[in-house]
Amino acid sequence: MLGKRCRGSAMANGHGLRLPPGPWQLPIIGSLHHMIGKLPHHAMRDLARRHGPLMLLRLGEVPTLVVSSREAAREVMRTHDAVFATRPMSPTMRALTDGGRGIIMAPYGARWRQLRRITITKLLSARRVNSFRAVREEEAAAMLRVCAAAAAESRAVNMRERLSELITDTTMRAAMGDRIKDREVLLRALDEAIVLAAGFNPADLWPSSRIVSWLSSTVRRSEEIRQTSFGILDEIIKETRTTWRGWSVATAARSKTSSTCCSRYRRMVSCRSHSTRTSSKSPSL
Repeated sequence: MLGKRCRGSAMANGHGLRLPPGPWQLPIIGSLHHMIGKLPHHAMRDLARRHGPLMLLRLGEVPTLVVSSREAAREVMRTHDAVFATRPMSPTMRALTDGGRGIIMAPYGARWRQLRRITITKLLSARRVNSFRAVREEEAAAMLRVCAAAAAESRAVNMRERLSELITDTTMRAAMGDRIKDREVLLRALDEAIVLAAGFNPADLWPSSRIVSWLSSTVRRSEEIRQTSFGILDEIIKETRTTWRGWSVATAARSKTSSTCCSRYRRMVSCRSHSTRTSSKSPSL
């Protein structure tokens, strides 16, 4: 009877694999009661000391594998990196990323490899990174001037906000050529998105429950944040395209003008040369 129960527990996942150990669970909430009263990473650390470097938690109805040792992390992130490359897509992350269309949450495959190739070639190659050195130095100097002015007036400096502005301005100047007008709105949206993505949201813990999804406002708020941030980025792209289109038209007009002037100059030289040859062949008086 004991052997039958052991085999039944090993076959419980449907694949005949032996699952990692973990703390005892309760119906519906799973292992969430072990997180009460502590920060999540502190609670997982304490549980890992009792159950080992590979530990299986069930957060709501979502099975979660916790890796807490260097050797196990190497197996996940290097030896079997292709197996774990696709990030899990919760309802909140699906709403924030529009179904994982960006490079961060895109499933591992041909499209992700194409996005990675474009990013490395157009933005992160050694030549491109060196070409943006002046931009990084200017933005870092601007941040230091703000900090120095605040220190001279004995005011506190929120380094988190300053560093967020530094990263945003540097990235936008490197990618788009200039800062953005709605930087504060974009930063607020990104901060709220990080809070929503990192939290234990009911819609993420019980994704199969329509009632929980209907009662929770997390997904709806995530969609609003995505529309706000994507709207700002779309406006930047439109302005950049308009600028480049105007520059291309002006360049083409200057090129056409230069070509016309060169053609006129060549005709004038040709006419003068022909006139000179004709005068030299005529009989002298």
